[in-house]
Amino acid sequence: MHILVRLLLMGLLKLQAKRYLRCSFYRQEMQIMFASLFMQNLMKMPLGSTN
Repeated sequence: MHILVRLLLMGLLKLQAKRYLRCSFYRQEMQIMFASLFMQNLMKMPLGSTN
């Protein structure tokens, strides 16, 4: 996995953990947001071959 992306996600998790861990709904929202951000980063990456 992309190291910079992992560091960014870890930093955001640590910053927002206290606020988000109070409510499972916000944890789910956070996971969805991170998943969409990660997919956007994957789309920006140049791929050798596309299916």
